[in-house]
Amino acid sequence: IHVAEVLAMRGYIRHPDSIPITVTLADDHRLPESADLPGLCCRVEQPFAPGSTVRFTLPSLPVPFTTYGRVSCCCRHGDHWLARIALPCEQTYYRLRMVEQLCQIEAYRHCVAEHQGRQLDVEQAAAEWIDRYAADFDQCFAMS
Repeated sequence: IHVAEVLAMRGYIRHPDSIPITVTLADDHRLPESADLPGLCCRVEQPFAPGSTVRFTLPSLPVPFTTYGRVSCCCRHGDHWLARIALPCEQTYYRLRMVEQLCQIEAYRHCVAEHQGRQLDVEQAAAEWIDRYAADFDQCFAMS
């Protein structure tokens, strides 16, 4: 990935690679022309053309989250691609932000188990993650 491409992703929340996400083309879904609010940056297995409408789903959450966005850019990163997906409205961004915090907590729980050998339940992981990272979520977990 080039520095210019990384800088272009500023303001987009970076979805953790360890949490499954499904991104598919959604040609049949219309987004408003103003769908350009920062949204999500995530790993994808195939490139998407800028301007493409995509549907993304986080299937492993207790209540699966699905929404639509527009690909702002998609760049090669090793054996996969990173897609930056803009959102259509502030309400969708707010919902995504809440969901991504849940994803970060789950990724934190897995990381603690793998690297520290501690098994945290969801509540313990949430309490630790909130104490350590919630105040700086936008800076720590945004693509910059």
